[in-house]
Amino acid sequence: MALAGTFITFTDVLWQDILLNLAFIAAVPGLGIWTVWGIRERRRGVRGALEHEWKRGQPTTLRGWKPSTRWTGAWISLGATATLLGFGAALRAADPGDEDALGVLAIGGIYAVIWAVVLPLCRPLPGPRPEHATQGPPDEDR
Repeated sequence: MALAGTFITFTDVLWQDILLNLAFIAAVPGLGIWTVWGIRERRRGVRGALEHEWKRGQPTTLRGWKPSTRWTGAWISLGATATLLGFGAALRAADPGDEDALGVLAIGGIYAVIWAVVLPLCRPLPGPRPEHATQGPPDEDR
């Protein structure tokens, strides 16, 4: 079942399918940023995670270290997860025998379970942070 690059039709209503496909896609980046940067901060500390990214030579990934970026991504992802769960429940209530509604509920449920585990474990650490994403380690460390 190759779903990459295909438009999944859950219902016969186009706007609902577009909304469900967008929610399916929108849930992933926020979850990824939250998890990856939470793990990096737990392993290296707030400044250590930032310095590690500078040393890797990929300063374009530094936006995730800001708590505001992570919280914004998390809220978008949680909203997409709630959309999937809400639409799945509504579709399932409208037609209990609908397999596609069960699929929407399953996808939303998977995202919800992952968020229930990752949200408290990978939240941004409190403490001082560099003022700007362009502020890296001293020049001799780059």
